[in-house]
Amino acid sequence: VLIGLLPGERGSEALAEILFGKYNPDSRLSITYPLEPNGFSTYDYKPLEVFDINVVSNLFSFGHGLSYTQFNYSNLRLSKKQISNPDGLTVTVNVKNTGQWSGKESVLLFLNDEYGSVTRPVKRLKGFKKIYLEKGQSTDVTFQIDFMDLSFINMQNKRIVEAGKFNVMIGDLKASFTVLKGSDDKDTTTA
Repeated sequence: VLIGLLPGERGSEALAEILFGKYNPDSRLSITYPLEPNGFSTYDYKPLEVFDINVVSNLFSFGHGLSYTQFNYSNLRLSKKQISNPDGLTVTVNVKNTGQWSGKESVLLFLNDEYGSVTRPVKRLKGFKKIYLEKGQSTDVTFQIDFMDLSFINMQNKRIVEAGKFNVMIGDLKASFTVLKGSDDKDTTTA
């Protein structure tokens, strides 16, 4: 499946170059493509939206994309396992082009807050970088996460960060860290 949303005047030429192998595709979906009619859900749905017979089943998820080459993600690491306000952390992942073509890859970083006073999404896109790798080449991709990336609007209509466990997800990899003291100044180191 090749989706060419509003490709413009020379879109047919670009699509032909992809189909005939002159260009290695490197785009990602900016939407979630439903499995069935009227089955649309956003990528950042809330856990409470999935229960009983209400399931989220997509044909292609937000951020899905294909290429004529393959990329392998490994060695996801965090600079810290615990942070407090206003600390941030560095996230690093290794990406290797394991295919037969040189190509571009969009590395997507998602965050998940496991518990909040307001229901949090299952994942939120908080960073992305597009990289180019020759076949067989690998590189480390680094992201910075700051306290603003962890924040949300609470019931009092104020932006806060709550203490608790957060997950970083890149590709199929996942790593966790803990916020010991959030912007609401509640220390959970003894909890």
